[in-house]
Amino acid sequence: MESSAPNFVDLPMNTPTSVEFAKKQRLIGHILTCYSINQRHREQNGIQKLLDKALSAYAKVPDDAEKQMFARLGVKPDTYDSLTRWKIVSVIAVLNRVFGQPGQKAWSLEPTPIPDVPEEVTNAALMRIMKDFVEMSVAQSEINGGALEIDVNAAFDYGVTRMDEIMREQIQWAKDRAKRMDLLVDDILFEDNFSNKTMRQFIVNLTKFGTGVIIGPCEEVVETLETKPTTTLGKTKYVNTLKSKLTFYTPSTLDCYPSPGALLAEEGDLCVKVRYDNAALSRFASKAKGSGRVKGWDADAVARVLRQYPFGGATIGEEIPSGLRKVAEGQPIDGDSKMIEGVRWFGKCPGEFLIECGIKKDFDNKDIVENQFYEIDAIVIGNELVCCRVCDPAIGRPVVKSTFYGDDANWFGWTLASQIENCQALMNLAVAGLKKQIQMSSGPAFVFNDVDSFVNANTQGYFTIAPWKTFLRKSNPFQTATAANSAPVMPITVPTTIHEILALFKAIGELTDDQSGFSRNMFGSGSFAGAARTARGLQRIQESANIVADFVIANIDATALNPLVRKIVRWINVRHPDESVKGDVDIVARGALGMALKSTQREAIASAFQVANTGAAPQIIGPKGLMELLRQLLESFNLDNLDDIIPSKERMEFLELMQNIQQMQAAEQGQQGIQQAQLDAQGQQLDMAQQEQEMNQSSMEPMAPLGGVEERRGVA
Repeated sequence: MESSAPNFVDLPMNTPTSVEFAKKQRLIGHILTCYSINQRHREQNGIQKLLDKALSAYAKVPDDAEKQMFARLGVKPDTYDSLTRWKIVSVIAVLNRVFGQPGQKAWSLEPTPIPDVPEEVTNAALMRIMKDFVEMSVAQSEINGGALEIDVNAAFDYGVTRMDEIMREQIQWAKDRAKRMDLLVDDILFEDNFSNKTMRQFIVNLTKFGTGVIIGPCEEVVETLETKPTTTLGKTKYVNTLKSKLTFYTPSTLDCYPSPGALLAEEGDLCVKVRYDNAALSRFASKAKGSGRVKGWDADAVARVLRQYPFGGATIGEEIPSGLRKVAEGQPIDGDSKMIEGVRWFGKCPGEFLIECGIKKDFDNKDIVENQFYEIDAIVIGNELVCCRVCDPAIGRPVVKSTFYGDDANWFGWTLASQIENCQALMNLAVAGLKKQIQMSSGPAFVFNDVDSFVNANTQGYFTIAPWKTFLRKSNPFQTATAANSAPVMPITVPTTIHEILALFKAIGELTDDQSGFSRNMFGSGSFAGAARTARGLQRIQESANIVADFVIANIDATALNPLVRKIVRWINVRHPDESVKGDVDIVARGALGMALKSTQREAIASAFQVANTGAAPQIIGPKGLMELLRQLLESFNLDNLDDIIPSKERMEFLELMQNIQQMQAAEQGQQGIQQAQLDAQGQQLDMAQQEQEMNQSSMEPMAPLGGVEERRGVA
């Protein structure tokens, strides 16, 4: 933890009285006794040896048996090649791709099949349906010309016929609440950097040791940036402040000590070795008595610990070689002056123990009852009870645990190193044999004739073969040169089996894939043909490489992510002040098939959108339905500026309303045009009839006779 140095002036240095110390000593003694019992049990049942061996394999350190095997074969232990570490790192990469990607979550929240909704939601739907029934009754009475009569039985029957509509509105309300809660849970995890800080470390522990543990959600004090109002318009001020929020923490599996016989994280007395720096303890204590109080921390006890260990160095012992763990995990070792080590205990505690420690109220501010048992989260450092709190009943014990292969017969699962132990032994033999073969084939072997004739033949190491070495031989004038003795040094050609050993390497790798359950196809390191030459075909091969891998990932979903998110959901429904994010939801952890389902869903939406744009479908679905399909299709591509591309639902509803208004106006204008055309046609018909009548009248009148020549000339 990077933080400022602790301020000892602000911390009280009160010394407890002998009575207060004696009262707290009962609980402190119980916690330390549980730790001792759990630690001894882990050593006696062989779990400690199993964990140490897994740690050695991950650290590429051969154990004593492997060193002896290399010595018998005449090969240095440096030849040891950890096949196990390569496999563990590969599996960690696969699981991080599924669970540890920032910005992507392997879970979602959906409403339960029959969600519990508030009564006002159902009542509002019923009132709207009854309003429709009344309007329908009024219309019928107007048509029939009688008085309005409301039949209760008919109203009931009408409501029954529309029960599906009520159910759809309830589900829609639950979907809206689930979406809001989904965003809130994601925000809680994002603010705590859950993917990088917690989930990745959990995957490492789970793969290395076969068991992974997450402690959380816990309400703790953290340093965070908070926005503050400024006097200048348009500017934002960020201030570093201490704030209490939900946090998550992944301890090393080597630091977890469950009770004998416990199988689940919620069973028995679970002891976890924890480490803090002085600044972190000072930060916790500084908020223990303030307005933003975090329950449980004792500022006076923390102050005494910091006074006793001003530069750290408090330890409770180490069960494995410190150097090995330092190499493998980078964890502090005994005597590290920067850390303060303690025991964190989760277990059931009687109320009288809490009252003796000065805890009079539970999490809901109710009085502690002596003869009742409470779930406790307590921390002991240097024989001081620095933290003791009743767990939030909405969360329960803030611990989740998962095993790699889904083992439920023990608290600790089976390690990947033990699963492929036989493969590692075969690899040791193959590597040692390969090195011997390289040594023998790197230079020819020789047979020496007449050793006594060599100069300095009695010197130790004289006949050791080395590159460019020259052997001096004495001349013998009395010996007749023959074919047998003419060559003082004769080379021997040794047949090599290097190609066979390399083929054995490949066979061991395939056997390791089968034993571990994670095929190299998932790592992209295999050679493929056919459908795998396409990107989509290779993706399908990797997704369905091995059913064991799917089972391992699904087990993480079921035993780690699902209960963890469920604890957060329960905390939101009980503790969060915003009522608009609460609802009856179910957690869908889809890590095992997340990528495959996402790709399949995208293809299904694309096909549906294509069908919706052909034939008479657009007129049936309408622009609103087409826009919703397009929105879902583009959302599957994780576009950041989707709202800039597709109008929102509210905007679509407004546009649809405007379109309906325009259609109504157009229809009304069209009706008016038809009426005007009819009036114009009637007017034209009247005009034509009048003209025809006038013409008829003029044709029926007699013509006057013409006069003489002068009269006719005047007319002309």
